Amino acid sequence: MLHGIIAASIASAAWIAVQNLLMAYRPAEARLRAMAIAFFSSLPLLFAVEAILPVEVPQTESPWMGLLHALIVHTLIFLCYAECFYHVERSVTFRLLVELLPYQKNGATIDDIRTRYSQDGMIASRLAVLERSGFVRRHGEMWELTRAGRVYAAGVEALSRLFRSKSQADRS
Repeated sequence: MLHGIIAASIASAAWIAVQNLLMAYRPAEARLRAMAIAFFSSLPLLFAVEAILPVEVPQTESPWMGLLHALIVHTLIFLCYAECFYHVERSVTFRLLVELLPYQKNGATIDDIRTRYSQDGMIASRLAVLERSGFVRRHGEMWELTRAGRVYAAGVEALSRLFRSKSQADRS
C-alpha cells in the first residue's frame, strides 16, 4: 500500500509541475480538459515509477495491490487538484483578495477596487468563453442559450437544487 502511495505521489507531483508550467507558459481555455489530458498522459509515468520503486511484497498481499493503490491515490490527487484549482481560479472572493493586495498600506475604496476588477469586463469575458464553447449565442445586444447551453444550465440548476446551493443574488 505504501509503495503505491509513494508512486502516486511522485507521478502526481511530476504531472502537476508540468501542468502548472504549461499553464503559465500558454494557458488553455478548456482548463479541465487540459488537466485531464495531462493526468492521463501521466499514467505511463505512474506505471514506470511503480515498477522501478523497490518493494518487498508480503506473502499475503498480491503484487498488483501496489499498482491498484497507486492508481487510486493518483486519481484522488487529480480530483483534489482540480477541485482546489477551480476554487482558487474561479472564486470571486479570492480574486477580490488578490485585487486588494496593492492597497495593503492605505486600504482601498470601492472605486479603487472597481478600477482593478471590472464586473463588466468579467461578465464580457465569461460570455465570450461561453460563446466560443457553444453554450450561448449573441443576436445584436441580446444573449441566448443554445441547445447545449440549455441542457447544461438545466443540469447545473438541478444539482444546485439537489445540494441546496444558493444563487449569487440569494447570498447577499
